[in-house]
Amino acid sequence: TGYVFMLTKAYTGMRLGEMFGLRREFCHPYWPASDPDAVRRGESVARYGGDDPMPAIRVQWQHKYRKDPA
Repeated sequence: TGYVFMLTKAYTGMRLGEMFGLRREFCHPYWPASDPDAVRRGESVARYGGDDPMPAIRVQWQHKYRKDPA
């Protein structure tokens, strides 16, 4: 919903372009177990998983605005 979108933006400091690329498999509780990269998944499960998993969001893509040189 809109409130979740705005609160996620406020509490994470994500740019709008980053939130546009945010996919379900990179959000808690699906991530890090659903990460398609086996090496990154293993590191992330060790860091964020365990007995008391830490809710985390992984930004897969970063969107950067460039000023038009003209």
